[in-house]
Amino acid sequence: MLLAVLNRSRELCLKRYEKELFDAQSHMALYRKYSYFLSESSMRVYEAIYAWRDHVAREEDESPRFVLPNHQMFKIAESPPSDTHALFRLCQPVIPPFIKSLGAELVDIIKRAHKVRQAHLSSTHSSTHSLIYPLSVSS
Repeated sequence: MLLAVLNRSRELCLKRYEKELFDAQSHMALYRKYSYFLSESSMRVYEAIYAWRDHVAREEDESPRFVLPNHQMFKIAESPPSDTHALFRLCQPVIPPFIKSLGAELVDIIKRAHKVRQAHLSSTHSSTHSLIYPLSVSS
């Protein structure tokens, strides 16, 4: 029995974890899974929050759901906050650590996404990335 456990453990250790790829439609899989209905402007906010969450999670080597849980992401997209205090109220009762530290950045991204016209968005990752991080260099 112990040998079988050790063999299964060895097999598991040989598996390599690979993060999901991010593309222009990554947010849609989660959207469909939760069966939410968002208005056009809320959808742009959701897409921006999703991309921001993915970016932060990869930079910090954390789970996207640790950065911002799914239910809170939808709640924020439905009622975009105008400042960090409103963002923190939406995340009650437990405000995720990255929201505490990067809340102002997220509010700025939400404001920009809320204002962007649909015509300015294309279906490429670079357009979403430039909406969220307009001054950064894409790799």
